[in-house]
Amino acid sequence: MMEYAKLVELVPQEQWGSLSERLIGVILGAKNDKIPNSVANTILMDMKNWPSQHTKKGLTNLLKSP
Repeated sequence: MMEYAKLVELVPQEQWGSLSERLIGVILGAKNDKIPNSVANTILMDMKNWPSQHTKKGLTNLLKSP
């Protein structure tokens, strides 16, 4: 299986922002029983630091979310 960081590298950097926003929407839009509250809270807290989600590390963390 491909590592998440390598997967992020396949996406052009100028598209990381829109990818991040879409991933957050998918994750937070999932039914509550599928996403633990702790994960949702972490994502929401990270959104306060908006640019962090648009980095390689931020996208990798979003992909790792259950």
